[in-house]
Amino acid sequence: MDWARDVLAKAPPGPRKLHIFTDLQRSGLAWSEVDALQDDVVTTLHDLGRSAVNNIAVVEARAESAWLRPEEQTSVHATVHNGGPFGTEELSVVLRLAAGQRKLELRERVKIDPGASESLRFDLPPLAEGAWQGKVLVEAEDDLPLDNERYIEILAARPYQVLLVDGRAATSPWLAATYFLDASLRLAPPGELDPTVSFEPTQVSIDALPAKLDRFDCVLLADVGNVDAGDAKRLALFVQGGGGLLVFGGENVTSDRTENLRQEELLPGDVVGIDAATDLPLRLKSWDVKHPIFAAFSDPQLGDLRRLAFSACTNVVPAADAEVLATFRDGKPALVERRHGKGTIVWFASSCDRQWSDWPRSRLYLPLVYQLLGYQTGLTSGGRVRSAVLEGKTDLPNSATPGIVAGDGYSLVVNTSPRESETERCPADEFVNRFGLKLADEEQAPRPASVVQASLGTEMIESEVWQWVALLVVAALVMESLVA
Repeated sequence: MDWARDVLAKAPPGPRKLHIFTDLQRSGLAWSEVDALQDDVVTTLHDLGRSAVNNIAVVEARAESAWLRPEEQTSVHATVHNGGPFGTEELSVVLRLAAGQRKLELRERVKIDPGASESLRFDLPPLAEGAWQGKVLVEAEDDLPLDNERYIEILAARPYQVLLVDGRAATSPWLAATYFLDASLRLAPPGELDPTVSFEPTQVSIDALPAKLDRFDCVLLADVGNVDAGDAKRLALFVQGGGGLLVFGGENVTSDRTENLRQEELLPGDVVGIDAATDLPLRLKSWDVKHPIFAAFSDPQLGDLRRLAFSACTNVVPAADAEVLATFRDGKPALVERRHGKGTIVWFASSCDRQWSDWPRSRLYLPLVYQLLGYQTGLTSGGRVRSAVLEGKTDLPNSATPGIVAGDGYSLVVNTSPRESETERCPADEFVNRFGLKLADEEQAPRPASVVQASLGTEMIESEVWQWVALLVVAALVMESLVA
């Protein structure tokens, strides 16, 4: 409708006519928002629909856990809707999943009355590591086969892998720059991992940086200086390939000690030095409330970031292509983001331990660290398995079709809108009033695109004249009888 309005607006002067071919489906009227057509546009409706449609649709296919650990179990919930005029007996509903050469198929049978919906549950066995992709489908033939199936993916994989790089030579694990980070990510004693966490940390010193970084989703530098030129190059390649780099300040983060990082464009700008607070501690003043990192703190009741206090920070002058996401009260950058290739660098100006702050003791420490890592790994953007529905205005291309699309570090499960399975029709007047259409003077109802009349043996055809001939014969016989 928007497209038609734009075309008509550019048309040359003269009569403007619009032909609309529709099945008069009511479900789309409530959520369709379009501007009214021009006043002088005359519209003709062509009805392509059927008075009754036989349709069995899978309107929901949802896993209780779309991302779980290998060898864990979950369940898939499915809802099947009968939009036809007849009930179904022993309808077969199938769940099919595959991960590589491994396949899984489960079946359920259900009875659904006309206009009703039924929910099913498929309990899965322990899933081996891998991306289990497939669909829930009904084995039935109807008038709308497109909604007879719904795509689904379940990922059996380990948590996001985070490499914690410690730049401080500490004599005790409790004095390490990454101690509080490791504890907050594990939520368990050292060496253990809570089964519900989203991140799995690995602690190393800057001198023991792994030769290959491709198995990690994010690298975190805590008070790291004096990075070897080769290590800086490998970090740059990691970020350029789409990895996330999260950097925290500290005593070791100075201009001369970060020169190799600067040459690889892994700094948010120029490191000026370390600024220590004098009379009052450094506190956050403002931040980008629309940024995914701070989405969880949009309501101050969920945690006021202004309560965090710092005794010092690494002072940086942001580069021209860097974005300042948060500032201290004195205007210095507190959080800076800079893109590098396919990945990003997020720089937090203060330390992540108690060297410059007591914020690891704050209840804001854990959620803020999770938001920072969630942004760098893609968790805050939807995680490794994301879903989209072909309904209304979306970010999907116009050519998008139902299926599973591989993204950059994630899978996108695309399905049709459940509204499309609601086949109830609306009167032509309701359609006309909804869009403010002006029909032609001689047109009071939509013109059928094709009309098929079933002959039952009693209908009259307009061209038939034998009925009149028979009537005349009967009249002649009556007159002859009267004369006789």
